Amino acid sequence: MLARRLRVPYSVGLVIKLNQQHILFWGGLRSALALGLALGLPREMPGREEIITVAFAVVAFSIFVQGLTIKPLMRRLSELSTTDKRTVSS
Repeated sequence: MLARRLRVPYSVGLVIKLNQQHILFWGGLRSALALGLALGLPREMPGREEIITVAFAVVAFSIFVQGLTIKPLMRRLSELSTTDKRTVSS
């Protein structure tokens, strides 16, 4: 009964299209979690430095490869037109 009460206020009928789900997945922060967990390992754990190195490599891959390919992915999934010149400003 408690679960239903917690769920109902968040049921707003929001539907995320499959194309948008792919973009959200590709641009996610999965690697940040891996690095955070690796840095949280005890200092005396054998192989800790190697685990941190591998986690950092995953972060670098995520930033460079996924970051550079998100725009072509959006174009391929028809979420961004080929002539769209919009930029995100801060």
